[in-house]
Amino acid sequence: MKMEKEMSYTIYTDASFYDITKTGAYAIIIMQENIVIKTIAKKCRIQVNNSTECEIFAIYQAINVILSSYIKKDKMQKFKIKTDCIAAKDFF
Repeated sequence: MKMEKEMSYTIYTDASFYDITKTGAYAIIIMQENIVIKTIAKKCRIQVNNSTECEIFAIYQAINVILSSYIKKDKMQKFKIKTDCIAAKDFF
């Protein structure tokens, strides 16, 4: 039996919130073996009230992308999400 190499992904998320207009935006970068394989940058499509909510939304969107595009049942995979928001880390 041949052992397959584990596929490892690192997902970076970040977000920002503009208090005056109450709008947020987020970015997601998905990397595999130090190669960027996907980038996403969008306005938050839900109402958010602060930067922490934007950061949590960014992580939520990253999880959705992983589940919809990268999960392979026949492969060994490892996903690591990295964020700079301590409150978001505590949330998850």
